[in-house]
Amino acid sequence: MLLRTAIIAVSALCAAVLVMLAVAALEPEHVPPAPWSEFWNPTSWAVITVATALAALLGWLVSLQGTRRYGTRRLVAIGILGTSAVVLAFVSYVECAAEAVPFWSPLTWAMELFLGVVPEVFGVVPGCAAEPPLALLAARMLVIATVGIGFAAAVAVVFRSQLDVLRMRRTGSRVVVDGPLDVTLPAAERVRTRLDERTMVVVRADPNDPPPPQPRHPGIVVLRWSDSPDVALRTFALRSRPLRGDRIALHGLFLLGPVAGTNLSRFERLAAQLAELPDDSPRHIRAVVRIDDVWVAEYWRRRQVDRPGWALDAVGVYEATAEALVERWMRDGCDRVAVHGGSDLVLAIAAEVAERARERAARRTPVGGPPPRIVIVGADASSLLRRHTLHQRAFGNAAADVEALDDDDAEHGFVTALAGATAPAVMIAPAEDAPVLSPSEIAAAHPGWPVYAQVEEGGPIPEEPVMEQLYPFAAAIGDLGRPDRWERVARVAHENYLDDHGVDPAHPARRPWDQLGAFYRDSNIRLVRETLSSAVAVGRTWGSVPPGADPEDTHPTDAQLDEMARREHESWRARHLEAGWRHASRRDDARRLHPLLVPWDEVDAAGKAKTRRSVLDALGLLRAMGYASRPAAGGDGAGPAVWRSFRRSGEVSAERVDEAWTWTTSTGSAMQALPGDWRVRDGAREWSVRPPEFADMYEPAGDGRWRRRGSVRATRVEEPQTVQTLEGSAHAEDGDWIVEGENGERWVVPDAHFRQAYEPET
Repeated sequence: MLLRTAIIAVSALCAAVLVMLAVAALEPEHVPPAPWSEFWNPTSWAVITVATALAALLGWLVSLQGTRRYGTRRLVAIGILGTSAVVLAFVSYVECAAEAVPFWSPLTWAMELFLGVVPEVFGVVPGCAAEPPLALLAARMLVIATVGIGFAAAVAVVFRSQLDVLRMRRTGSRVVVDGPLDVTLPAAERVRTRLDERTMVVVRADPNDPPPPQPRHPGIVVLRWSDSPDVALRTFALRSRPLRGDRIALHGLFLLGPVAGTNLSRFERLAAQLAELPDDSPRHIRAVVRIDDVWVAEYWRRRQVDRPGWALDAVGVYEATAEALVERWMRDGCDRVAVHGGSDLVLAIAAEVAERARERAARRTPVGGPPPRIVIVGADASSLLRRHTLHQRAFGNAAADVEALDDDDAEHGFVTALAGATAPAVMIAPAEDAPVLSPSEIAAAHPGWPVYAQVEEGGPIPEEPVMEQLYPFAAAIGDLGRPDRWERVARVAHENYLDDHGVDPAHPARRPWDQLGAFYRDSNIRLVRETLSSAVAVGRTWGSVPPGADPEDTHPTDAQLDEMARREHESWRARHLEAGWRHASRRDDARRLHPLLVPWDEVDAAGKAKTRRSVLDALGLLRAMGYASRPAAGGDGAGPAVWRSFRRSGEVSAERVDEAWTWTTSTGSAMQALPGDWRVRDGAREWSVRPPEFADMYEPAGDGRWRRRGSVRATRVEEPQTVQTLEGSAHAEDGDWIVEGENGERWVVPDAHFRQAYEPET
């Protein structure tokens, strides 16, 4: 507000100077008393100095507003300077047109200044003053400024790529976005709005792509890099320092390519390269990896909670679209929604409803109504419900309030499913094997139903229907700046804290979440992330229930709790010291003093007990929101399962299948393959592999053969059990092997086949 006031004030002074110069040129005989008479003095250096200083001050103040809308400001500046120059030159020459064409002659003389021509009329043409007025000198200076700014803008356009590279290399804080431009450019615009002006967003474009459009925000650069994606990402992530080596400049990373396996591989290679740099490089980088499969995304997210130096999250088009849909239904008060169509979006909606229900239950004082009840309608509704239930139970969670209604006639199923609902809605997503269903016909036949229809091309959910109550939308990644899973947990934790202690705007830690300062908001998120990582460090897991583990064993042992409390204290202490807090005998938040800013061994019994309670509270909240820690296989308190490393060997034949199909395991479990999965054969055995996992685990061997590669972890089953796989629930008999890939995915292998295809790593 103060900056805007200063800009307005200086702009007014500049305008006043221009008006005085114009009046002096029009009325040269009417000279006012000092000091205003200086404007009538053709040789006054004071007026020109003041005008130049005011113009420079105005430019500096405008630059302090940051780089947003910089291109627009440049055009506005050219327009204002050019117009002012023409006006001042015109009023300077207007008295000289007595023997020329009125109006047009002085206007032409004024325009000639932009060509570097200064008409010699003063002291020559009758009616003209002997000396040119001061306004003409000011006009010539404005012309020089206008031409200079225009020339700089032209150079910036012609050499945009080279200048963008220079700007990128000079920036010490960068967010890198990688993927197709139709996804990355909108994502970069959304991410940029949440960053400070010192951070640049770098978008990688393939050199074979057409020239990308100019981003609307100058804090975004699009670089068509000729090197490989891995080399480009490493270049964007590092800032070269002569004689001192490279330093990490990466503040955030968004890998948004359509193939999850490619995104994950690029992340792992970049993370490995950054890990080789000196320890004094920054090590807290937010990375978001696109994984459209909801099940794989959640599994990977849980597996990465303890990744040193990284704050990792997964995003997918179906997960983000489901979040937007459920949020819209809750905002509109829908109590029941009938969903029909593709399994990816339907399962994502069911998972989001389960997440919202747990989030609401975790609040001490629930706000707003519950999420709507979901009814899956279609010929395969029961199958989708079973898959949703298996996905939830894999992490020890109860399924959401979801029902299934098997009905080949979707419209009839909608009528049955929504009978008795007070605020119903319908969601239709295209499905390959389902009969074609016209959303517009459904909306016309049932005008009382809001109908949300997924389309191939389009935008987010519109606020206004296109007809009746039809809302078409396209599946999209959405707002990448929205809170991730762990920030949502931290927000609930803070809201519960306010329920216990009350809101106090005067206390910086007791303000509503949206008004909370960055330090206190980050402290809440830090507690959640530290609890997640410390649980893994003491031998627990946040992933699916390990083989042989007790699903109800969600509490750490006393020894584990002590170690988690120690880690939490040291993390809290380091964060406060970094923010400028100091140790003192008495706490004073205003002066950043705290008595517990000492090593863990020096903390008194009351302080240690308080930290243990904080850890237990965080564990309890995470458990209530669906994230329960359990003993990891082979860890403290784990069951009999022992995991070992094996190297994959041998060859198989494989082909990619465009349609969905089913196959059966050696124990008789029916598994579901999705369109685009690979059909892999090894002798009489046949199974499916998702494309991302296939790319990681096989390499071409020629003639339709593929060679196994990579390493896995495996444990031998000692008693029958059920294993959650990407293709469904698989039964494992005594003697079978449970194999786990690099991304946490699991599958069951018979003992005889395991001994042929896997070799122990030494």
